[in-house]
Formats: sequence, C-alpha cells, structure tokens
Amino acid sequence: MRPLAVVVIWVVTLGGLWLYMQTRSSLLPRPTESAQIAVASGEFAIELTPTFNASGGVDEFSLDVSAQPVVVVALNGQEIVRDKQPAAAGVARKHTWDFAAAPLHAAKNEFQLRAQTPPSDASAHHGLRFRLLRDDATVVDTTVWAPPGQPIEAAIPVALPAIASNSSPPDKE
Repeated sequence: MRPLAVVVIWVVTLGGLWLYMQTRSSLLPRPTESAQIAVASGEFAIELTPTFNASGGVDEFSLDVSAQPVVVVALNGQEIVRDKQPAAAGVARKHTWDFAAAPLHAAKNEFQLRAQTPPSDASAHHGLRFRLLRDDATVVDTTVWAPPGQPIEAAIPVALPAIASNSSPPDKE
C-alpha cells in the first residue's frame, strides 16, 4: 500500500508541475507595444544651497583627497552634477546639465543627492537646500538634513507634467 501511495504522490506532483509548465505562458500578460516615454520640455536647472561651508569631503580610504566632490547629484541613476568647488554657507549655486544625456521624463523622476559635510563640525546637523527650476519657476523646493557627522544623502522623487516648449493659447474665433 505504501509503494502505491508513493507512486500516486509522485505522479500528482510531476503531473502538476508538467501542467504548470504547459500553461504558464498563457498566464503571462501579453507584451504590448512599447510606449515612448515623453520627455518634459523647458529649461531646467538645479539650485543647491548648503547650510555649511563645503570645502570637499575627506575620504580616509581615498589616495587623492583633492578629487573628492563636495556635491554629487544624479537623475534617475545618471550623474548630472559633480561639484568639486568649495561652497559658502547660505550661498546658492545654480547648475544646468546636458539634457540629452539625462533627460527629465514627463512622469516620475528621482534625484539622488550626496554632499560631504565638514569633518571639523561633526557635532552639528547639516542641510542642503535643493531647488529644481523649470523656465526659472520653482518646481521642487526642499531641504535635506543629515545627522551630525554623516554625509547628506537623499532621494527626491519628482513628477513632472509634460508641457510643450512652444505652447500658446488656442486661437479664438
């Protein structure tokens, strides 16, 4: 009786697996035509304002201390700003980027920020104000804070509507 039960269990298990393998392709969603992702239009810029005197971070594992950037900004995983110049506290710096290399999509985007805080002032909280400008109008204005002694790291989600760069009101008759 036991050998018969073992055979039945094996047949049911292998039969179920075979049935699944035969029907799984019909359960998958059918591929649709790939939709083109609309690119947001307009003139975009980023304005960064640190709350600390940024003179470049010191990486104790790096051999070249002068190569450490003060601020790094990436858009959807592609680096668009790598600033190595010292920045004074409270002074805004405006950055533009090659829009063809890293376009903003007329949908959801994500900016990743990383800023080195001064090791000499490791007991204070530090912040970085991030502004995204579209045709000199503010789209996003937020400040990212870091705990004492830590670099500023943040991901800022941005959803942009698509607008035509040469949009004009419709003619009225």
